[in-house]
Amino acid sequence: MLKRLDWLINLNIKIEREKTILRYINLQPEQITENKKNYINNLTRLYNSEKFFWMKAKKEL
Repeated sequence: MLKRLDWLINLNIKIEREKTILRYINLQPEQITENKKNYINNLTRLYNSEKFFWMKAKKEL
């Protein structure tokens, strides 16, 4: 039960991060400054590493 609760909390965090990524991806090119580019790259890297984690987590549940 506790493992499942942890999984749900982490899933919610992941969804919030995805929303943030999508907000930045939908900006017009002229709105994207160098800082935002770095931010998007970092979020994308984080998202990709989490995607691997979630695929592994699903197998364990």
